[in-house]
Amino acid sequence: MTRWQTLFLSLGLFAGVAPTCLASGLAYRGIEDDRTSGVKHGLFEIREEARQFIARENVSDGTNWEALAPI
Repeated sequence: MTRWQTLFLSLGLFAGVAPTCLASGLAYRGIEDDRTSGVKHGLFEIREEARQFIARENVSDGTNWEALAPI
């Protein structure tokens, strides 16, 4: 296979995969979309658990801590 044939074959594969990748990237709007699934723990649930923990600690200790969003 020549270099040009390889290039055109690669471009064809990229053109077929790129719309799928772009569409999935555009659909993600942030932590609100990052939910727990059967394969991973979502940042949404991690953030909510951290907020609840800090709220309980603030009540019991009389503090005023704030849970930040995961980055």
